[in-house]
Amino acid sequence: MAVPMNVTVRLFAAYREAFEQSELALSIPVGTTVQQVQQLLIQRKPQLSRWQDQTRYGVNQAFVDPQTIIQAGDEIVFIPPVSGG
Repeated sequence: MAVPMNVTVRLFAAYREAFEQSELALSIPVGTTVQQVQQLLIQRKPQLSRWQDQTRYGVNQAFVDPQTIIQAGDEIVFIPPVSGG
């Protein structure tokens, strides 16, 4: 069994509202993709599923592809569409 690795997930907009906090510390298996982390969050907060196809992914302050594999210590962000005024 692989040893889990620790990552930080910064939450914005709908994600922040759903979790009622701005950051999560997660322990995930080695080889996990950004999209798999998103699915984990959706499992915990199903109301986020409406944003899954519109969310942009970021790792360590750079936009990435959904299939990007996460490394230990990475900072992950999920940025759903936002409206302002």
